[in-house]
Amino acid sequence: MKRDNDSKAFFHLTDGRPPSDDHPLGRLGTTKERKTISLADDGLPFVAGIGHTRYEVAHAALPEHVHVGRIELHYCLCGSIDFEIEDRRHTLLPGEVCLTQPDMRHHLVSNAKGHQHYWLLLDIPSARNAARAFGLPPAEALELRRRLTSIRRPVFRVDDQMKQLFHELFETLGKLPHGTYRTLVLRTLLLRLLATLVQDAARQANCPAAPSPLVQLVADIHAHPEARRTIEGMARAVGKCESLFSSEFKHLTGFPPAAFIAHCRIQKARELLEKGDMSIAAIARTLGYSSAAHFSSQFRLFCGMSPRTCRRAARNG
Repeated sequence: MKRDNDSKAFFHLTDGRPPSDDHPLGRLGTTKERKTISLADDGLPFVAGIGHTRYEVAHAALPEHVHVGRIELHYCLCGSIDFEIEDRRHTLLPGEVCLTQPDMRHHLVSNAKGHQHYWLLLDIPSARNAARAFGLPPAEALELRRRLTSIRRPVFRVDDQMKQLFHELFETLGKLPHGTYRTLVLRTLLLRLLATLVQDAARQANCPAAPSPLVQLVADIHAHPEARRTIEGMARAVGKCESLFSSEFKHLTGFPPAAFIAHCRIQKARELLEKGDMSIAAIARTLGYSSAAHFSSQFRLFCGMSPRTCRRAARNG
């Protein structure tokens, strides 16, 4: 298990190795699929890293690790993301966040093609240094620190403002030159983001919001991708016409309904291949594929490898 407590620990690489200075991600970690930025040069050293990921191809799962003294936050933009936290699996859907506290064992299980998310690594300052780190009066800084470290629910839904705040952070990083004003804007946006996070966490803890019919349908598909579904039936279930349903479904997940179901089937298949002993033919039947050959071709299309290769790689560690 990796324990990240060095200056480069905010980089999460698909091969699980800490980066070198000449690694393709470099110190800013920008690739076609992934942007990773440190805010230390902006006078915000408590932000170990902020990033935006948009995978165009599937990647290997990340190894289990912890962040010493750091909170890790992910906000799902589209698709779905599976995390394993303290040996329990959690699925993150669009509009939800996943938060792990310092020293929680966790890892990203699925790096599937098509999903997008923002993420943030936050160093939790000591009580003595909280005011200086957050740039707040001491009482307010201690209260923010207390509320952040008190969040125990790992996955919960947040207000749409979270998405907008992440967007404005990256827009600021891209447009404003380094200087006092840029630091002011970044600090303001980060504090608003953290305030939104603790407010939504408290609201969910006190009175969990019932998911909308569409969000519930997406969760059901993820849990049971093998079920036979039609556009007509799904639209009727959420009380919308087919065209409006398809439009809203894609806006929520980033995929048309049929593509999202295929995506979830492949995620489930990968889990069965990596952790079970079912034959490839049995997995194909379980997930509703017409044949093992059809399943294998779809799996290769999504994952860039055959089911057999996936299973072999998982067993070889």
